[in-house]
Amino acid sequence: MDPVPVEKRTWGKSTFVTYWFSDLVTISTWSTGSAIVTAGLTATDAILIVLLAGFCNAIPTVLNGAIGADLHIAFPIASRASFGYWFSYFAVVSRGVLAMFWFGVQTANGATCVTAVSLLPAMSIAYKGHPQF
Repeated sequence: MDPVPVEKRTWGKSTFVTYWFSDLVTISTWSTGSAIVTAGLTATDAILIVLLAGFCNAIPTVLNGAIGADLHIAFPIASRASFGYWFSYFAVVSRGVLAMFWFGVQTANGATCVTAVSLLPAMSIAYKGHPQF
């Protein structure tokens, strides 16, 4: 499969920025921000910390993807230059294990949200006669 020719590419710099910024809009990021506020910092501090962490995460991500963007090769091929043929399997497997771990974290966070949303109807019935509501 050949890469898309330069004249037919539709993504610009702003598209890449918004694509990677969308990674910060996840349940885990919202949980991190709320934990920072719970720890005693302000909401502004939490937003700045999450954005700074996203920027710090972007640096190794860009460096890791630069060889693939320039030479159009996948991670398993690029890792052979650093680790050799046989040890590159370790890099690929460890990346897969990390992906499975992160999938588990996201699934647990999603299950917590589903549980919270499923409690909303019961809570609305319980508080219906309460004078505050």
